[in-house]
Amino acid sequence: MAWATRGNGTYYYRNRRIGGKVVTQYVGSGYSATLMQMLDEHERQDAAQKRQAWQAVKDNEEQLDAMLDEVTALVNAYAGAMLLVSGYHLHKRQWRKRRE
Repeated sequence: MAWATRGNGTYYYRNRRIGGKVVTQYVGSGYSATLMQMLDEHERQDAAQKRQAWQAVKDNEEQLDAMLDEVTALVNAYAGAMLLVSGYHLHKRQWRKRRE
């Protein structure tokens, strides 16, 4: 997405990735090139807004995951304490009733 001055005029070029390769496409000059440049800028802004919205969703989900991890740790600690009080013990990460 660049304007280039060559010879006796100014031209608009855009770079696109096609099939894994970067290809420079000649768009034109004058009013039509200005319109295409404005369209390209609009597409870039739209893509940036979509990336920001997706990042906000990801951040929210990560925050919920962290809260769920905290609750899970508390529940596991409480359950472990109740099992210990009830006469169980951990043997190779498995709760077993103590022999009397």
